[in-house]
Amino acid sequence: MLDREEYYDTHPAEDERQPRPEKATRPKTLYKSVLNASARMHLTILFFVAALLAMLVTVGSGINANQAYALTEAQQKADQLERENERLRVDIARLKSPQRIQTIATDQLNMVVPSQVYFSNEGKK
Repeated sequence: MLDREEYYDTHPAEDERQPRPEKATRPKTLYKSVLNASARMHLTILFFVAALLAMLVTVGSGINANQAYALTEAQQKADQLERENERLRVDIARLKSPQRIQTIATDQLNMVVPSQVYFSNEGKK
């Protein structure tokens, strides 16, 4: 590679090499940003504190989400148990009905309803 490109202008009358004009160099930066060590340390600490807070918020959100899922699951279980409890109450009421008891007594146990009923008042005063 060439260290420097040269500009050649070829005219029929002259065959000599002319160097390419130099490119204009950019001016140096107008300002120089320099942070002293103390300010740099403060900014580094501020950055790490902000990162730590962001991580804490993220972890806290995850914990809250897990607790919300657990709460929802517990509520669904409680609702299921309430429905089961209500079903059992209806079943108990059906089993306690006098008509059912009379039907079982007459059909399965061969009991009959007495034609006369006697009451005794001997023990009462």
